[in-house]
Amino acid sequence: FQQGFAGSDIPSLKLESEYVYTDSLFYMDHSTAKKLLAFYEQIGTLHCEIDAYGDFLQALGPGATVEYTKNTLNVTKEESELVDMRQRIFHLLKGTPLNVVVLNNSKFYHIGTTEEYLFHFTGDSSLKSELGLQSVAFSLFPSISECSTNKPCIIQSILDSTCSVKPGSVVEYSRLGPDVSVGENCIISGAYVKTTAVLPAYSFVCSLSLKMNGHLKYSAMACGVQDNLKKNVKTLSDVKLLQ
Repeated sequence: FQQGFAGSDIPSLKLESEYVYTDSLFYMDHSTAKKLLAFYEQIGTLHCEIDAYGDFLQALGPGATVEYTKNTLNVTKEESELVDMRQRIFHLLKGTPLNVVVLNNSKFYHIGTTEEYLFHFTGDSSLKSELGLQSVAFSLFPSISECSTNKPCIIQSILDSTCSVKPGSVVEYSRLGPDVSVGENCIISGAYVKTTAVLPAYSFVCSLSLKMNGHLKYSAMACGVQDNLKKNVKTLSDVKLLQ
């Protein structure tokens, strides 16, 4: 098809059949976010899968129709209330404008897994050089050797001068006390380690905020960067099956 941009100097864009444009980044304004949040608070716990591709995007723009809500061919597990929930979201978002920015000759970097995250932020230089990313950003951390490969990446963190972080690891939004040692290829996110500790290689440690009996609590979660983070069990007694 051919898309023109009225009132601008941008030439018409002709897309041939062999070209595919993928959507990889979404932004929404505060009013839309508040609308979705209010809807979620109204319905409570979701019992079916709702996502941006299959539900939010298809309800946007002047040409949106409700027919898509009954198309469940790409749904892994169809819950009984899926169609009804899709229709409610459609009517909630109907009339919301959709604006698309077309970036020709752009690159797509997928950093949706732990191993991809480590690779692009510590091992590979392409993404870092194109975006001007630094190995240490807004952090207090002992100097990193310029000649080292797979430099660790430290993001908005405070590390004691006696800390050590091995190559290939990412420490973000964390505070590490004296003599804390982080092994190779680790992700340490939102953690506060006050005492001497050794975090073994390939560890994924992050903190979660929990509300218990009306009080805000924090809990640390630890697993491996190569673990299946989507694996789950139905009862607490089966938690050993996650190993």
